[in-house]
Order: sequence, then C-alpha cells, then structure tokens
Amino acid sequence: MTLRPLIQLVGQSHPILELAKSKKPPATLFAPTNTHAIAVAALAKQGGVNLVVVPTSRQAEEISSTLKELVQEVEIIELPSWETLPHERLSPAAETIGKRLRALHRMHEVRT
Repeated sequence: MTLRPLIQLVGQSHPILELAKSKKPPATLFAPTNTHAIAVAALAKQGGVNLVVVPTSRQAEEISSTLKELVQEVEIIELPSWETLPHERLSPAAETIGKRLRALHRMHEVRT
C-alpha cells in the first residue's frame, strides 16, 4: 500500500492550496503529529516547502524518511541538534559538529 494518492488529495485541500499559492512571507503549518509528513509532502510537491523545523530528532527522522519515499525530487538537509546545553561546558560529539557544518555548507550552496 502506498500513500502517494493521499498526497494528491491533501495537496488539493483548501489550506494547502492557499499556502502553496500564497505570495506572503513563510507560513507556519500546524498539523496533528501523525500527519506532519503527509502535509509537508503535499506542499513539497507544489514547491512550497523550504524549511521544516521539528522539536525532536525522532520527528525529523520520521518526516525525512516519509518525504524520501513520497517525494523523490526533494532534497533533505538535516541539521542535528547541538546535544548539549550552554551551561554544561561540554562540546557535542565531533560527528555532530561535522554533520552540522556539512548541513550549513549545503544550505549556503543552495541559497546562492
């Protein structure tokens, strides 16, 4: 079973169409947790998604994997969390720093 037909239906819904057609500044999309990926995929299909911010790495992985499956032409650049709090006087793992630098570099390339 595939969810691709569902993306087309969601993409034709009034709120998604309005967001995609809007010439206004970026919009915030609020959706039930289990529908985030489908709503984001519907907007991505119409070229309306530039940035998705989620509070946890788990949500980022879920949305990322769903988007990769449903929208092949989308590029996903994940900026991992810093892992430490400012008052802890600890640095994040070298792998995390490398991933963040790669993500920031790629975002800069895409923007210019």
